[in-house]
Amino acid sequence: MSNLQLNGIRSRSSYVYRERFNLAAHQGHVLGDEALVAPAAPVGPGGLFAVAWRNYIRAVFKKGYMYKVSCKPSVILYIAENKTLAGKEDRSYEGEALGRKMAVVFFEDMPGPGNLVRRMQRETMGMQQVLLSVAEVLQTLGMHGIPADPDRTAAQMEQLLEGQYEHLDLTRFKCSEEPAAPEAHVFSLSEEQHAETALALEVPAGDRTKMILARSLQRHDELGPEETLQAAWGESLVTLRARSGHLFPVPVAPAAPPARGRGRGRGDGVAAAATAAPAGRGRGRGAPAAPAPAPAPGRGRGKGRARGRGRG
Repeated sequence: MSNLQLNGIRSRSSYVYRERFNLAAHQGHVLGDEALVAPAAPVGPGGLFAVAWRNYIRAVFKKGYMYKVSCKPSVILYIAENKTLAGKEDRSYEGEALGRKMAVVFFEDMPGPGNLVRRMQRETMGMQQVLLSVAEVLQTLGMHGIPADPDRTAAQMEQLLEGQYEHLDLTRFKCSEEPAAPEAHVFSLSEEQHAETALALEVPAGDRTKMILARSLQRHDELGPEETLQAAWGESLVTLRARSGHLFPVPVAPAAPPARGRGRGRGDGVAAAATAAPAGRGRGRGAPAAPAPAPAPGRGRGKGRARGRGRG
């Protein structure tokens, strides 16, 4: 790097605070320690429990699957994306809704035989994706039961809608596109599962969050008489694991490989014992050969061996 480039870097770095505060780099201490602390993420009404519940419901909606919500089972949701979209900022405006968006495509049952579904918007050949938070999904499905209040903020309305999932059933389906269908983007549904149960079983035991464990207790009616989901979630992770351990299958340990012997076996010992080894001059490894029959007596002069030279 040349001296000219180094001088340019020094010149720029000495005015890192000039644009916002009209300060040079060596004057940054006048900003105080607060300038070095990152702003906290917005929490909104409901506190940390509301944030944990929102993240849990979003995790239930898994990318690439289709879902039915019990409040309107005639509509099928295809989750095209459920991660944070690029460019979203963490804003903390007063009363603003904080839920992250998912990319959702709406389907409906297709007339005719078979468990087939088709797009609700079929004006084009593509799948029209809609960006919705988990609260806005219920609004789009026409969730009722929340009284109107003109003084209610968007954040408060979001929390009320998200709380409705506690009383709803989500059904998950595996979907496969049918290329032979008469319309574009026709899918068949299979492997129907309770969505929350499927999530709890798919997550490894060591990675199950407190919300997964507390919600499992609630679904199996194992909370106390006056215990709420939030109260159960407030317990420690160790306590929740002990309370909900019987609700999950015991992981099966992998089978141990068979032990190897020390000897160098050749063939089946039983078969070798059952088959007589042929007579020969080698070292036999099977059962001993049967003795040869004695030669018939002769008149000649024998030499004491098995083969006689007599004249018969």
